[in-house]
Amino acid sequence: MKYRLSHARFYTLKNLPILSQFQRIFFPLLWTLVFGTPALSQDGIKVKSVEFFGNESFPARELLTWAGLKTGSPYSEDVLRAAVSSLTARYREEGFYSAFVESLSTKLVDDNSRAELAIYLREGARTELGAIELQGNTVLSHERILSMFETRVGAPLRQAQLERDINALLQEYGEIGYPFAEVKIESLGTYLENGEPKLKLVLAIHEGDLIRIEEVKVEGNKDTKSNVILRELRIGPGEPYSQAKARTLRKRIERLGFFSSVSDPELYVSPKGGGLLIKV
Repeated sequence: MKYRLSHARFYTLKNLPILSQFQRIFFPLLWTLVFGTPALSQDGIKVKSVEFFGNESFPARELLTWAGLKTGSPYSEDVLRAAVSSLTARYREEGFYSAFVESLSTKLVDDNSRAELAIYLREGARTELGAIELQGNTVLSHERILSMFETRVGAPLRQAQLERDINALLQEYGEIGYPFAEVKIESLGTYLENGEPKLKLVLAIHEGDLIRIEEVKVEGNKDTKSNVILRELRIGPGEPYSQAKARTLRKRIERLGFFSSVSDPELYVSPKGGGLLIKV
């Protein structure tokens, strides 16, 4: 899983996808489909109604949205399997990692043209995030990093949310001169707190070196002196790299009006230190 910042370097979240970790750590999310219909052709059959049983945490209207089922939609066993898969995936997102569809029944009515569905759920207990541990960070404090996160202790751990948080953290490091920072999910496991299962997330952070811009190269300019361009950039040797500053360099060159196209600055590292390459 890779993240790209504006200077076109890659930053890697070094681990398997988060969902795969869930699948390895938590109970397998199994379900049994019990079809109560005879072996009839399903062509033209529509869903007449959907009823849920065992849902204590979410209303039926919300579950219908999760399952992608609605009155009048086509009915088939493939549709039901997709609905069950969507339901269990959403339950995982809400912290119900042991939730599953216990059984499902289908009754054909109206001359076998419409289907009445009954879905029986076993939600299980909700598991919330109990602790977030950060390792390796010295430039940014624990408090600063956690204040940036949408992921919170006391709430379910959501894959998309955590990915946004990690990307935002990498962006922040890029703004303060550490564009090669990396974040790895070191571990994700469960523990008991007052008899209740909780999740513990450990993030390992490698901040890397502070990058200072020691040189700027302009490639492709044939008619304009490089010193004119460099003067317009207004960046002094030794300045810490900043993603925001790098973005402004392109706009400054474009304002000169000398070039039909200007590339985003590319960050590179040489024996002298950091450098920016701009192609015109």
